[in-house]
Amino acid sequence: MGIEASSGRVSESQLVADLVGLDQPGDVIRKAGEWLAAQLADEGFTWVRSQGKLEHRGGKRSERIYLQNSAGNRTGQLIAFGAV
Repeated sequence: MGIEASSGRVSESQLVADLVGLDQPGDVIRKAGEWLAAQLADEGFTWVRSQGKLEHRGGKRSERIYLQNSAGNRTGQLIAFGAV
């Protein structure tokens, strides 16, 4: 499945293979968010699928990374998004 044994994380090559198989913008952003959350798990980030963001809460501080869909995205075409 492309999971690195030491960390339980999906490898970059497996991520690319998974993303190539998706054609809905929301599915691509979800998969990218899940992968990024796994990469940042040691820092305490989790993926909040319903809000399209990664979040880390520590004490009184909260950090968020939003994955923002591009308005020009269309099913079956190049899908772009940004991190804010």
